[in-house]
Amino acid sequence: MMHGPEYVLQKAQIRYRSIWRDALLGTDSGAYTMALVPPSASAITARAADVSAWLIRWRQWATQHPGVTLRKSTIRTKFGDQPIYTHLDIPDTLALASLNADTAAHWQRARDRWDQLSRHHPGQAVQPWLARIVDLDDYDFTTLLAATAWFRANPRSGLTVRSVPVPGMHTKWLTRHRGMVIASLGTPTSPSECAKAPDDTDPADIPDGDLDALGLRPLSREISIVIADPVLRAATGGLRQITAPVNELAALQIQPDTVLIVENKEPAVIWNDTAGLVVIHSLGNHLDVLGHLPWIRHDSCWYWGDLDRHGFTLLSRARTMIPRLESLLMTPGDIETYRPLGVEEKLDRYDQPDSTLTPPEASALAALQLTGRKYLRTEQERIPVNDAERALEQARNGLAGGHRPDLVGDTVSSSGSGFGLVSSVTR
Repeated sequence: MMHGPEYVLQKAQIRYRSIWRDALLGTDSGAYTMALVPPSASAITARAADVSAWLIRWRQWATQHPGVTLRKSTIRTKFGDQPIYTHLDIPDTLALASLNADTAAHWQRARDRWDQLSRHHPGQAVQPWLARIVDLDDYDFTTLLAATAWFRANPRSGLTVRSVPVPGMHTKWLTRHRGMVIASLGTPTSPSECAKAPDDTDPADIPDGDLDALGLRPLSREISIVIADPVLRAATGGLRQITAPVNELAALQIQPDTVLIVENKEPAVIWNDTAGLVVIHSLGNHLDVLGHLPWIRHDSCWYWGDLDRHGFTLLSRARTMIPRLESLLMTPGDIETYRPLGVEEKLDRYDQPDSTLTPPEASALAALQLTGRKYLRTEQERIPVNDAERALEQARNGLAGGHRPDLVGDTVSSSGSGFGLVSSVTR
């Protein structure tokens, strides 16, 4: 089959998309040769009119694209020697991009941006980020250049994220684009590992490794607790609610009998005074801090969260940190009890739980699915806190009738196979 100009344009687009980043960095010249699959001598004889039209199309096309070259040859036929085109030779990336209007515009934009960014000597580290850099709007690209220049001039500033004095750059911008800035400074980073952060991301959530690459100082992670035992509050001057850095809370001279980890703030702060109890709340995904609080008794620790898919993921992650952790009001029976208080939500994506859920918890997670990608969600705040208080009291007194996670063998995945029960009140 004789390839016409349409085929070449399609192949040129594919070729350009695969090499333009390397071409910017100088590791691919963009030179490319495409075979046109010319007709054989017998085909020329049998289809003379078609071959003639094919040759005319190519001659006309070539005059419109002077940056490329049609390679010629001669085929002997019974009518004599027939000039034919065999290949299209493309000398460089500019010529390759120029074959299509969209790739020509893209290459011009990419070249313009690379000419500016390359002054900061990012090297090969920026290669995985080039597509995102080219797609930035003008404001974001100008900010990227300014941020790269500032961090290169101040590699170990020791400032915090919020105090970096780059004109036009706000904290959320740096939080969202930090991977791109780090790569522009010459340090390899992966776009998949530095996924675009949501607008409400706390700067304190930036990993220490990224902060170090920028020469910035990390902020101490703050967590919140409620000391529900009036006797324990004597160690804090009577303070009931405390929000402080992890290292300061770790140094508290308290020895609670029980720790309850609560997903949200409101149920924690309205929890009634309870002997021997400390409530930790609002950790979100920062459950690793649980490993830094020496006063947590791992054999007397409960977790209570939202009855939704994220709630069970957080439960599983908390148990990864505290293997003997028990759940509270998170069984299939609890799903049914509070179903009238729930709402329907649609999730296109959510983080899968760790493989630490017990069979009842995995069954509860499965019971959340309604139809398609729609799931039940019952916010923790909708559940009367008195119910949770009674459930915890019964669990502490050993009336729940369940089994501790650490006493029954192996844990299970969210699919619900293997392992034993956690203490929970069946309502």
